[in-house]
Amino acid sequence: MANKNLEIMTAIEFKKKQEAMTNDVLIMLAEKQIQALAKTGGRSHKMCVPPEVTDTDMLFSELLNRFKSALANER
Repeated sequence: MANKNLEIMTAIEFKKKQEAMTNDVLIMLAEKQIQALAKTGGRSHKMCVPPEVTDTDMLFSELLNRFKSALANER
């Protein structure tokens, strides 16, 4: 039976939640993920269904998106 307390968010809501994360928080969380991945040989990789903004792939994707955007703005 599905958890009735599980909040389903749309892709737009998820993106807004990602974008609301400050750069400092994003960097800190990504650094922690890298340290954990190195320490555990990759076993700490977190990928939830439904996704969370703190999932390993979501953090790294948002970090890359922001970096790409910053580079595009430099040109």
